[in-house]
Amino acid sequence: MPEVLPIAVAVSSLEVAEESPAGYQRDAFKHWNAGDNPNDGCNTRAEILIGGESVTYTPAP
Repeated sequence: MPEVLPIAVAVSSLEVAEESPAGYQRDAFKHWNAGDNPNDGCNTRAEILIGGESVTYTPAP
């Protein structure tokens, strides 16, 4: 059975590193598509960020 730690202890044990975009490839994220209206200039990511989503998100239970 894995060791269970209090959240503060677990978080404090994480290694902190410099932020780096190395290895990031935008085309690896296929779900960022043209959005609901491919002619409006916004992709799915932009629509979500600006709150312009037209479909209500319902998380799984």
